[in-house]
Amino acid sequence: MLLSTTMSFEIETKIESDYLHLQVMGYYSLAEAIRMFKYSVDTALEHKKSKILIDVKGVEGSISAMERFEMSEFLVGYTKEQNFINIGQIAVIGNEPQIDKDRFGETVAVNRGLNVKAFTNWSDAIKWLAN
Repeated sequence: MLLSTTMSFEIETKIESDYLHLQVMGYYSLAEAIRMFKYSVDTALEHKKSKILIDVKGVEGSISAMERFEMSEFLVGYTKEQNFINIGQIAVIGNEPQIDKDRFGETVAVNRGLNVKAFTNWSDAIKWLAN
């Protein structure tokens, strides 16, 4: 299913047997990233999926450290609001620079209790979700 919106991100959504898979394309903005994370959690809950794979390899643009912090803070807060934080597992796969080599955003979210991990390798992301 393709989500058609006025957002600058295009999100292709696939409901897999074990997880929700989102393929995201477009030009990065903090507002778009926050909408995408909200959509991913809402859709996972709607389809009773506790695992989410977000592929951002099709996203262009740079992300500042502060924006990584804000995205992670939003994601943690929203998953708590929706009661997804205790049951959910979120893998984000992309290329550098979207995936920070130091995994700052991941660290912020994990330190606040979210089960999230960033990957640059597809097979590692799938293995992590399977565990």
